Amino acid sequence: MNIPLSEFIPFFALYAETHFRFFKRFPNFLAKAEPEVVFDLPRRGLHGSPIPLLLLINDRDKYPIELIEVKIAYCIIGDRPKLHRIQNIAQYVIDHPLKHQSTAYNIPLPADLFLEISTYQINCLAILKTKHGRTLEVLNDNYIGSSKRSFTCLISNNTYPSQDIVSYGDMHVHSQFSQSHVEFGPPLEILKEWARASSLDFLGITDHSYDLACSLSDYFIEEESTPRWVLMKAECTRLSEAHSALLIPGEEISVLNKKNKVVHLLRFGSDRYIPGSLDGARKKKVFNKSSTLELLATTQDKDTEVLLAAHPGSRARFMQSVFLHRGNWDTADLAQPIDGLQAVNSGFGKSWKYAKMLWIKELLNGHKLALVAGTDAHGDANRYRCIGIPFLRILELFNRYLGSTRTGLYGKPKTKTDVLDAIRNGKTFVTSGPYANLLDRNNPYCSLISTHELRREITVITSEFKSTCEFGYLQRIRVMGGIKGAKQEVVIVDKLFAESQQMLEESLDISLPDLALFYIRGEVGCFSKTGSEVVAFTSPCYFQT
Repeated sequence: MNIPLSEFIPFFALYAETHFRFFKRFPNFLAKAEPEVVFDLPRRGLHGSPIPLLLLINDRDKYPIELIEVKIAYCIIGDRPKLHRIQNIAQYVIDHPLKHQSTAYNIPLPADLFLEISTYQINCLAILKTKHGRTLEVLNDNYIGSSKRSFTCLISNNTYPSQDIVSYGDMHVHSQFSQSHVEFGPPLEILKEWARASSLDFLGITDHSYDLACSLSDYFIEEESTPRWVLMKAECTRLSEAHSALLIPGEEISVLNKKNKVVHLLRFGSDRYIPGSLDGARKKKVFNKSSTLELLATTQDKDTEVLLAAHPGSRARFMQSVFLHRGNWDTADLAQPIDGLQAVNSGFGKSWKYAKMLWIKELLNGHKLALVAGTDAHGDANRYRCIGIPFLRILELFNRYLGSTRTGLYGKPKTKTDVLDAIRNGKTFVTSGPYANLLDRNNPYCSLISTHELRREITVITSEFKSTCEFGYLQRIRVMGGIKGAKQEVVIVDKLFAESQQMLEESLDISLPDLALFYIRGEVGCFSKTGSEVVAFTSPCYFQT
């Protein structure tokens, strides 16, 4: 694919569409005269249920190809692989809105392939034939320079901790409607199947606003009717009605912050499309500055809309700042009337720590903000694939995948409106494994975590933390408190545990005579066999002051 230089702005964090070039004959060491062929499957599945395998053949309209056969090699890690052949592959083709450009196969791997509770490694081989009669064999993907490493899938007999009373989801997910000359994603039907298989109750579908305005047939042409936005919403509604997991339609909007730099905002709960094309890969003739954070935050419908700062801990690189006009979230931006922060985007690392610092500053300023987690997955059910260096290298991240960090909602919301109400009202926690909650000792079945301010008479609160063998033993619990106007939080409880515990309750007397607490919040960390950080953080419960 040859793209005029004037239509493209270079940046480094690209997704794995490999055929674009700045201009004709510009070197691209990742390109080949083949469609992109990608396998993917969930990182986790429930025992007794099939595992939905995706085979996505992208740009098939430009590079015609015939799929001949699919073979699956699978085994428990360390065992000898077994072979599973896919019969009558054509029956697994799914109907989706962009089928003229890509063919998607939803292949259920039978539950009887995974009889033991264990971690399996899976390799997928596609045998294809080009229009010139050449046979191709693709192992897991056909990207030049990718690892071709086996997929892994944990078959578990457990739901997530306390999933009988809370719901879990990923609130930052991209679908095939985030599509351009630098990226593509999976159909919504596949995301739905992955959510079900991964025990996720909901997904926030947050396709880029600059993609949602484009024609279905040509992603370089904008249409005033915003057909992708209209179709994405309709597909989310149709699929949410048909199955268990909810798909919440939204946008990831490029907006201007207080410093007139681009930051990203997640927006849910409105039928109104908001343009935001300030930092897309398509260069605009006119730099549209109408979508400012302040304007969106002050004109939202508070009864239905939810606005979240998207990955506010991410720091704009120099090249992104120069070419894409990108900036960073700051406390001045969070002071706008938004509902919360998608503070967790790819684990609890450096980005999370910066976002947490911003969040606590705003809480101490008296601003009630919910915590939300997502993964920014563009498919990426088993590992994150992107272009590490344009035209040179594919990057794979094996600790980042759909649902690897999750938003927990207290209660069991049954509709999309219920999910958004819970987030708007601050009834959330974020986790990579364990469950955390704060409860009234006299009413232990109802979480106190919410934007609703509690009476001062409620003085004894029970903190509750749970894990499972999958996520490790409870290692440390903390309960932190905040006083309006203070520079830092106060520590109410901080305990380490040497013994092996997967459930813990702690009663807290919060009627501290010298502290006019505005809020308290909980944290828990687990000891994981893999050595990875497995943690959870609650949104606050607030008190009348």
